[in-house]
Amino acid sequence: MTDTPARPFPELADADAWVAYLAGRPLPTRLSSLERLRKETEADSSTLMSVTPIVKSDPVLCILVIRAAQELHAAKGSDVTGIDHAIGSLGLDRLGQLARQSKGLRLHPARVAHLQYFRAIANSHHAATQCAQWLRSRHATYAEKAWAAALCYGIGIWSLWLHAPLHMDRIQRRVADDGLDPVRAEIETLGCTTQQISLGLARSWQLPPLAVAALDHDTSPSLRTLDKLHQRTLSEPGLTRDELKELSHLVQQHFFPVKLANWLTLTLNRQWSGTRVLRIFAIIGDYLDQELPETASQIHRNCALSSQLYHVPGTLAPAAEMLMMPDSTLAAEHLSARELELYRGRFPEPAPLERDSETADDDTGVADARSFERITGRLRDGHEIYRRPAHILQALLKGLSDGLGLPRIALQLVQHPQRTVRTAQVIGIDATDPLAGFSLELDSSALYHQLCNRPGCIWINRDTRERMLPLLPEALRAALAERDGLLMSVFMRDRAVAIVYADAGDSGPLSAPQRDRFRELCDGASEALQRMLKAAPDPGTGAAR
Repeated sequence: MTDTPARPFPELADADAWVAYLAGRPLPTRLSSLERLRKETEADSSTLMSVTPIVKSDPVLCILVIRAAQELHAAKGSDVTGIDHAIGSLGLDRLGQLARQSKGLRLHPARVAHLQYFRAIANSHHAATQCAQWLRSRHATYAEKAWAAALCYGIGIWSLWLHAPLHMDRIQRRVADDGLDPVRAEIETLGCTTQQISLGLARSWQLPPLAVAALDHDTSPSLRTLDKLHQRTLSEPGLTRDELKELSHLVQQHFFPVKLANWLTLTLNRQWSGTRVLRIFAIIGDYLDQELPETASQIHRNCALSSQLYHVPGTLAPAAEMLMMPDSTLAAEHLSARELELYRGRFPEPAPLERDSETADDDTGVADARSFERITGRLRDGHEIYRRPAHILQALLKGLSDGLGLPRIALQLVQHPQRTVRTAQVIGIDATDPLAGFSLELDSSALYHQLCNRPGCIWINRDTRERMLPLLPEALRAALAERDGLLMSVFMRDRAVAIVYADAGDSGPLSAPQRDRFRELCDGASEALQRMLKAAPDPGTGAAR
């Protein structure tokens, strides 16, 4: 990162403005990699074969080479098909010119912005490695092209850490300290998502079409489609033939593994455990036609391979985090006071936060934002008051009741020795209601059996009611005949300990944001329970009375 004198900056409030600001700014590579490339291209004995390992060892060099080669191919109406193709297209003379024109960056280990820049690059390399290895295992012919596209997916994040570190620090603080959803924090701070910025840069820099297609929001599956995809991984019987055909068409698209690999690494950037991770693992397993343990093993091997191929001394590789941390700490590390002072005036500064509205926002699915963010933050980061699993389950119920304002909630505990589920606690449900005394043998309900085998969230609404009601136990069918409802399992030690039921009562239909926040709280409870295993290897899971 080069510190420049203070100067005025354009108004940066949307994706177009950010792309205009970032497109002409450099992406420096590691100084050591750049010096090796310069030395090799200037040597009389150099060949493309001797240059190729140097380029491949550094993701930024790969991007620079792909970008330069794509410009040549675009003029001819063709595209770069991989990094080897890009290197061959440029030749030694152009590679030498590129090395002389590029900028290098020496890591300053005391600067968090430097660490986050190289961390973002390592995450993109991790995604590219996962994507390519999956496709090779499927014997796909476009593994190299997908590797390049997956590497390009995070270029917006790379560039933002270099040229807008104060904005990225704000996003980190809002997610880590205030419990805000990462996408919501990006939109609040940048006026758009980092994916939109990456898409704009990919178009501006004429990166390969597969990278552009993968980054395009129009090709991203909706939350409803992702739910169906997860249903397919659970082999649930509720999907229609047309829905299964639509999902098969989605996973056959070349951009799908590129997106999936980056969803995975963006999640693993913050945590290596919990139901959110297991959910993605399950979708990947379905894509690879593998069982979950085999899928997890392959993901771990690919992570180790990526860290072996690309590592910056002074930073923590993804494989090291996988081995050492249940939850990432660097992802939440903030700029130091000295850095903040150093960067002010030298880089754009985010607009002050408007904190005068901490109450409900219908578009977020939250009834009490302060309560919701406090509880999600405590579930994510841990808190001294959570000493037993029962405390975490109580916090979950409080988040659903106070934070989301859901009027009717039931906590159903899973009793594995007896293979049963029974209601342990209710909120807003009358004692005479069948839900209050609900008890079920797991083997008698395929839907409950699947929820207990793999993490999942089921949303019963106008669109799904006709299909889902026949799969529900009788007590739930009666409760949801005319109401919207949600069901989700909470996991600990890789098995379900509870199923949470909630419905809208007489307040009308549930919204997609309410469903998302419901899932966020349940995921947070599972992650908190998983962390508790270190302190209490064999805790009880009974709900507090």
